[in-house]
Amino acid sequence: MLIAVAFGAVLSSCAGDRSREDVQGRDTIQTPCDAPDIRSKVRTRRSLSNPLSRYRRTKWALGAEPFGPVSAPAISSAAAGAVDLLQLDGLESLSPLPSGWSHKVFGGATRYSLIDPGGVRAIQGVADGSSSILFRHTLIDATTHPFLRWTWRVDQAVENVVCDHLPGGDDKSARLFVTTRDLRGRTEWFELVWANHLAPGELSFVHGFPHFVVAGPETPLGTWVTYQVDLRSVFAQFWPNRTLAEITGVGFMVNTDQSGGNAVATLSRLTLGPVGDLP
Repeated sequence: MLIAVAFGAVLSSCAGDRSREDVQGRDTIQTPCDAPDIRSKVRTRRSLSNPLSRYRRTKWALGAEPFGPVSAPAISSAAAGAVDLLQLDGLESLSPLPSGWSHKVFGGATRYSLIDPGGVRAIQGVADGSSSILFRHTLIDATTHPFLRWTWRVDQAVENVVCDHLPGGDDKSARLFVTTRDLRGRTEWFELVWANHLAPGELSFVHGFPHFVVAGPETPLGTWVTYQVDLRSVFAQFWPNRTLAEITGVGFMVNTDQSGGNAVATLSRLTLGPVGDLP
């Protein structure tokens, strides 16, 4: 079974019970959590300045290129159609990593390996109290290839009772980490996450990092889900007065270092390109 989800100009059509208003207006963001000692928080655009300030300090500490310098053979968008970021055909294993990839370990290495579920080549991440990211360097023109499209499946989800936007709530069953540049060459990062308590379409900040929720606790486990996200729209929600120009990398991450638990997720497709029809 495969489920298709598209995030268009503003929000996903699947976020039916929205907890935000028109982003061109007041742009109210609610981050409800079920934990008994946490009240729902409401953040306006003005109140996002503090988490973004922390994000800027974190960026400065990690450096401009946290996953190493972008170098050949980073994938470029020379082709007119969708660009395959995984390029798994012909690979026997991820050890050693192919050129253009890096593996950044934060708190113990998540095990990433090639598998073939149902004859489909894919990367599986298995976290056991660990936190690391498998990162693909790119040089993709966001004006021609703004749509990130991927298919993933979570077989074992994080069990973390801490709300996603609080310290200790950063364990994620699956996420994509996107690095970018704007028209002036300034670097920015954001994450597309499978949240533990939040609904698709919501924004969250963990340790200052901007998170855009694409999947949540209602997303079924053990099911392939295909997504298409307009990265220009996500970028504009965090930096509304700037324009996304280039995508410099996309990373796949499964982590459980804060809860000490386990999670298993598989990524079978990852492309950047023009808008396309979902299956």
